[in-house]
Amino acid sequence: MTAATGSYTYPEFLACLVSRQIEDGRPAFVGAALPAIRAGTLLGHLMRGPNMRMLISMTTTNVYHNPVIDRFSYVTDWRGGRWAEHYRVVEDIFGGMRRVARWRGFFVGALQVDPYGNTNLLGVRARDGRPAMRGPGCVGTPSVTAVAESFNILLNRHTPATFVARCDYVSCPGWVDGRPGAREALGLRGGPDLCLSPLGVFDFSPRTRRMRLRSVHPGVTTADIVAATGFELEIPDTVPETAPPTEEELELLRTRVDRHGELRKGERPWPTST
Repeated sequence: MTAATGSYTYPEFLACLVSRQIEDGRPAFVGAALPAIRAGTLLGHLMRGPNMRMLISMTTTNVYHNPVIDRFSYVTDWRGGRWAEHYRVVEDIFGGMRRVARWRGFFVGALQVDPYGNTNLLGVRARDGRPAMRGPGCVGTPSVTAVAESFNILLNRHTPATFVARCDYVSCPGWVDGRPGAREALGLRGGPDLCLSPLGVFDFSPRTRRMRLRSVHPGVTTADIVAATGFELEIPDTVPETAPPTEEELELLRTRVDRHGELRKGERPWPTST
């Protein structure tokens, strides 16, 4: 596939990164309120997942052959049911979480993330230890990340206040403290696979379970990332640049998934948007 030569926004870039984590033959969850993740999951379905079962809003379906997958805004948005093969209630989904044990690529947002991929969506403490800001809450993410084969972490900011040595609260445990068997001791499966930020892509060392720099986004340097991170990263000797969107990815994204340009509204061409 050929890299795109035109401009694209950071949300479009992020959607393309998300799409590359989608695998055919596995179920995938299309969440709500995070347009780039929703678009990226659907894009991955169109590009490499003709046999996937998609959980869209509260429905299960396959939309691979749909000419256009129009937008929907939130998890109970009735518009998500237009493609439904059947409709599911929340109790059916979260009451039998072992059914999602084959999920990979599920994305978890965070206010904070620590070196071992523990994430915080609950709130941030002030210096005196008292709560200073209330977060959106974790909803069903602890249930999914406890049983899924793996999950990914997405942060919309990359600063020392978001990449922290220790989370103020933990909503979704990552590799806990890095010790072998730490997740299993808590009865948890899987663990975090990737972390995506506006500056780069990160994975976790199999040996230490600490966050490791995997690639830097176009226009970003390793030094930029080190300066913006509140803990010591593991950095390989050679760090590649994150592959930009391809012409095929942007074509499908703009004509079949995001034809209203939701990912381009109010955004300057990337990477200045980071």
